[in-house]
Amino acid sequence: MVELRAIRADEWDEALGLWEEVFGVGQWLFDSLHQSTTDRSWEHARVAVEDGRIVAAADVFLRQVRDEDGVPQLMGGIGSVATRPEARRKGYSRALLNQIIERMAIDGCKWSMLFTGSFDHYAPLGWKRIALPGADAQLKNQEFTTDSTVVRLGDPWPFTEMGQLYDSFNGQRPLTGIRTDLIWSIAIKVRLEQPERFCLGRVVDRSLKGYLVATKGNRGFDLEEMAVQPGDTETVSVLLQGFASLIKEDWIDKFSSQLPTDPTLDGPLAEICERLDRVGSPWTMVRPVDPSWTDARLDALFKKPEAVFYSLDKF
Repeated sequence: MVELRAIRADEWDEALGLWEEVFGVGQWLFDSLHQSTTDRSWEHARVAVEDGRIVAAADVFLRQVRDEDGVPQLMGGIGSVATRPEARRKGYSRALLNQIIERMAIDGCKWSMLFTGSFDHYAPLGWKRIALPGADAQLKNQEFTTDSTVVRLGDPWPFTEMGQLYDSFNGQRPLTGIRTDLIWSIAIKVRLEQPERFCLGRVVDRSLKGYLVATKGNRGFDLEEMAVQPGDTETVSVLLQGFASLIKEDWIDKFSSQLPTDPTLDGPLAEICERLDRVGSPWTMVRPVDPSWTDARLDALFKKPEAVFYSLDKF
């Protein structure tokens, strides 16, 4: 007999073990999302239990994400959908997802988003594929230098200053998430401290003028995020020069970018890039939850050229 229900507090460690086993990712990822979510409820994490053992689980993380007009709206981020091999093809995962859809409606979510390569699993439940904005870039064939004001940021992290820059730069930007102090201090911190990721900052007179976040992976470099005061193209240019210099040290001249189209970014990017081809990341699915939201509205939101959903906010 299977139980399909909300997780219990004393089962959380067991669920973390399940997710680590299925996804091959450390428990820090799942627990940081749990710990950093305001108004978190055990009702958000759903489990299938056979003979007293969790065999499947799914979770939803509530986030405030800006709509097409820059107004924060409640979004349900689906994550941690996993089933043990011996319990697959029994319908547990979809049953749990149906419970989560009901939970999102109760909580007042307007829409939902998830990241997957298993599109057929979610499509029957109303999620549809959509492209996240992004770009493929190639550096110019020239030397780049790192300015003396550029430093590597790390612990202790200047999250107060970083948060102010993030809010100023993304104040009305569609798709960007609202980052609370809790999100910065838990979810963002643990992601920034992963070995493949680095963060550059520009410090002038002991003041942080801007920051850049990037990842070095098996497929090369990924420029994930930048934040400066709007119009501060000088800081953007200095940070991008430092980023380009690091790439060149690895004899690489190509990178992917998740930066949005923005007047403060576009000129400095053109200065370092031979080409910049706007493409979409194909691993995203979305669905309306509130009746006032439609597939057409979500499609228009994601097509906004200035829109961006940063990797550090993924679930």
